[in-house]
Amino acid sequence: RTFGDARVLVRALASGRAVIVSRFAATARLLAGSEICLPIGGRSCGDTVDEPFLPHRGALVAAMRQVLDEPSTAAAIGRRGRRHAVQHLCGPRPVTPSPSVPAAPRGRPRLVLEAPLFETSSTSELTLATARALHQRGNVDLRLVATPPFRHDLAALQQRAPELLPLVCRDPNHADLWLSAGWPPRADRPNCATWALRVDWEHGSLPVALTPHVGEEADLVVVHSEHVYRTLMAAGRPMNRIRVVPHGVDDAMHEAAPPDCDVLAFKVDRPAVLFCGGLIFRKGFDVFLQTVLRAQQAGHRFVVVVKTVGHDQHYGAQHLGELLERFRRTPGTPPVMRIDHELTRAGMASLYAACDVLLHPYRGEGFGLPVLEARACGLPVVATGGGATDALMQGPAAVRIPAERRTYEPAQPHVALPWLLEPSIEAAASLLGEM
Repeated sequence: RTFGDARVLVRALASGRAVIVSRFAATARLLAGSEICLPIGGRSCGDTVDEPFLPHRGALVAAMRQVLDEPSTAAAIGRRGRRHAVQHLCGPRPVTPSPSVPAAPRGRPRLVLEAPLFETSSTSELTLATARALHQRGNVDLRLVATPPFRHDLAALQQRAPELLPLVCRDPNHADLWLSAGWPPRADRPNCATWALRVDWEHGSLPVALTPHVGEEADLVVVHSEHVYRTLMAAGRPMNRIRVVPHGVDDAMHEAAPPDCDVLAFKVDRPAVLFCGGLIFRKGFDVFLQTVLRAQQAGHRFVVVVKTVGHDQHYGAQHLGELLERFRRTPGTPPVMRIDHELTRAGMASLYAACDVLLHPYRGEGFGLPVLEARACGLPVVATGGGATDALMQGPAAVRIPAERRTYEPAQPHVALPWLLEPSIEAAASLLGEM
């Protein structure tokens, strides 16, 4: 509930054992690492009381249960905690820290965008697109701070957006506005006047582990759909401290994009049904495979194109790639073209242009960027109804799959009972056949 001697926490992390610890304003900076402990969220009681933090008892019980039931996971967390303590909290720095960036020019506020810039994800794409727009306007002193994972290097950024390369730094000095993005959300306050967190969440209710920094401590929270806005409201976040900023698309995404030649050669004279995203349960990839199989059994003839995302990053432990391989080996299934390699923005537009319909039967989305990109390229979309993509599914060639909202018991406590959508396979197959 209180935090005094930091050495106690550092020694606990350095022990190599899994540490269960309250994460709030006083401890967040020491715990700024990926899966180095089992953090307990809770409620901030303010700085004027003797016990400024009230930990969530359910989160404590869940963390203890995880340590007891999953000893190998606990051991891995302990090893990462020790490495974090030795490298970042105890040992000398391997190199002299880079000098901080000079103060912002007079009249131009300093804006810092912090995100995993060197990975392939909607978060990095959004941040880079935002940075390019701000840089082009020239009315702010813009700085970029990269966070893990580092899947690419500076050469990739040089090719993607060379004008942003000089803006990358480790210490941007004091900022007027600091916008953090990525997973997990930043928990410790950076050096700034206003701290904003960009948050995406798909399960209808926030995990307790994201409190209090998401629910209370950040000055602003930026979301990109009404779905996530309602989730934060339900978690107690004040309305006037949430900003809804919808996604857009860049110049590459348009109806006149040239179709991908490889996809055209693969499909010949048959329509191509596209899946774009992580091959995971939440994205409904198993529903996708069942839907196309049901549609083929109903007499429709088509090919399947699967563009994977994040199979070697965020979704590695949840990946359903083997399910796709079993599908391909099963006699009588539609032909499948699998695209695992990364595509440029123009390459993605060409992929959408070469296909005939995007089928996105997700269970949970915070926004659903492929739906927006497909619609911008003129590709018809069949997607789950009742979720975050509803705002994008307006007008012709946008069909919603009927879905049922289902709650579930999570392994870790949430602010309320989380839920996902279960799209109807029968309805999805029927709608696909009508497109």
